[in-house]
Amino acid sequence: MNHSFRGLDGLRGLLALVVVFSHLSLFGSGSIAGGIAVDAFFILSGFVLSYKYVNRTPGISLHDFMVKRFIRLYPLHIFTFLLVSLLIIWSIFNNIKIVDINDYKSQGLFKFFQNIFLMQGLGFTAPLTYNGPSWSVSIEFWLAPFVFYLMHYKYKYRYIPLLYLLCILLGVNYSNHDNHYLNLYGIFNVGLIRGIIGLTLGVYLYDIYSSNFYKNFFKNQYLGLLIFILTFISLFIKNNALFDDFDLIIFIFLLPILILFLSNDNLLLSKVVGKFQFLGRMSYSIYLIQLPIFYIAMIFNLSTFIIIFLIIFSAYFVDIYIDRYFQNLLNIRLLGRNTAL
Repeated sequence: MNHSFRGLDGLRGLLALVVVFSHLSLFGSGSIAGGIAVDAFFILSGFVLSYKYVNRTPGISLHDFMVKRFIRLYPLHIFTFLLVSLLIIWSIFNNIKIVDINDYKSQGLFKFFQNIFLMQGLGFTAPLTYNGPSWSVSIEFWLAPFVFYLMHYKYKYRYIPLLYLLCILLGVNYSNHDNHYLNLYGIFNVGLIRGIIGLTLGVYLYDIYSSNFYKNFFKNQYLGLLIFILTFISLFIKNNALFDDFDLIIFIFLLPILILFLSNDNLLLSKVVGKFQFLGRMSYSIYLIQLPIFYIAMIFNLSTFIIIFLIIFSAYFVDIYIDRYFQNLLNIRLLGRNTAL
């Protein structure tokens, strides 16, 4: 049973723009919940990975799974990391400030190699340097064995870690969850906690998707539309006093329900949101190319409209000519075929 999940692709594209708008401080600083959109990427990854591996390739080994995650995540990460590095070097030689150079002097070599080995999001150093948004890529890669374990563990035992993780979630001050580089109590990295919870929610959403409960409940057109409207209103009014500290509700209630509705290809809502599938297919490129474009905008003093245009325009070409090209190349070299996940 194969589905295109056009609605989920469209949602991923719209959420990528939410992150961009958040970093641009559109509608006022802190008014858009960009951090929640990143959490949604974790949930979507858990859901889609479960669908592809539980439904289509259930016998895959951990080694092949990790190789596939590396192929999917690393090429674009290293490309944008090198691009940001070149922009920083160029700005220093031309006496243009686009970063606080002191952030790079402290543990500079360690931070450099953290980014090379995709470890920049694990909480070893702060603040983030180079391509900051890639912290979540780091989390997603190193949590891949956890996701693999969760997907393949016996069902009767999988609900125990879910309850445990929800207890952790409820114990975290989620209004401060955007400080993903912090370590709670000096030990538990907030970014890792967000990744574990989001990916776990995604895996369990696939369980619901595969159940009779899903087939009977998630087919109401009007309820799905209501959840969609509530979710995006909530994302865009983060600093409204009425919805202060509303992040937790969006994360564990609205977003998971919206994902289940949009996974139903037959809903009109899925078909409408699926019109943005083109954005979803290059959402990873949008997410990682945004900071290099922001730096270019700082150098040349570009307007907000031009910045958004350049991000989408460059993401399209980076997706086709950089990301997909190197994914196919690595698949052929490492796995002997030209498909990646």
